[in-house]
Amino acid sequence: MGERTLAFVFPGQAAQSVGMGKAISEKFESARKVFQLSDRVLGFELSKLCFEGSKEQLDLTEITQPAVLATSFAILSAIRDETGVEPRLVAGHSLGEYTAAVCAGCLKFEDALRLVRRRAQLMQEAVPVGEGGMVAVIGSDGKTIEGVCEELRAKGEIRAANVNCPGQTVISGEMALLDKAIIMLRERGARRLVKLPLSAPFHSKLMAPAAEKFGRELEKVSFCDARVPIIPNASASPIEAKEEVVEALKRQMTSPVLWEDCVRKMIEMGTTDFVEVGPQRLISSFIKRISRDVAVSNVDSPDSLALFRERYAS
Repeated sequence: MGERTLAFVFPGQAAQSVGMGKAISEKFESARKVFQLSDRVLGFELSKLCFEGSKEQLDLTEITQPAVLATSFAILSAIRDETGVEPRLVAGHSLGEYTAAVCAGCLKFEDALRLVRRRAQLMQEAVPVGEGGMVAVIGSDGKTIEGVCEELRAKGEIRAANVNCPGQTVISGEMALLDKAIIMLRERGARRLVKLPLSAPFHSKLMAPAAEKFGRELEKVSFCDARVPIIPNASASPIEAKEEVVEALKRQMTSPVLWEDCVRKMIEMGTTDFVEVGPQRLISSFIKRISRDVAVSNVDSPDSLALFRERYAS
């Protein structure tokens, strides 16, 4: 195998599922310690909600965000402990940007956990449950999606929030407008439209009050410069200075997630291998649709960690 350049990528909300992290925490002490620390920091049994909670509980934003972060970091800790392998670049999809910052050494895990818990509370408070949401649009082009959003924006907030890969965009906004957009996009040829299990309209202007308050929370936390470049969602341009990281985390609450651009930038910077570190395989599927010239895998279980070790630590 020739020279390989490895990037770790971390999922965000919508990656959650009951049982996530359980097998890897039972197998590896380093992962188990992450969940134990999470329970202590938050003051409730986050681990129990991840391993055996109800789907309804796990889908609540203020539970989902720390749960996905904790699970992803538990898996990362097991990778580090078992293989010693580190990435050359990191990126996270939305919430996953916090795991990326922890991985890059910008932020202590405990601080990230408290931040995302507060972030989730502020985002949920910004729009009452049921009044906003997000819809995945599959099999439609960006111009058609933007045209529909523009038509509806005269009545309120709706916009493209996640540009994930060719043929997959997520729109965010007021639920009444999302329902209209579903009808309009279906009439204009969209192959599939899926309401996501999210209880707030992330990456839209409706998050502006939350972003303003959250900016003050970020100022209370100590950040460091990144050990490896981070490719942030809002700009898809590499950052390393701690001030840039803080600014990126502020911007991403109201800015779209330019995931396709992030992946293309990492490839441009020499990435040959992408490893999704976290529950399920959501962003792996996006990367495969962006480029067929890179290797894509994930680690979310003892078996997939064994494959990772065989591939990259031998």
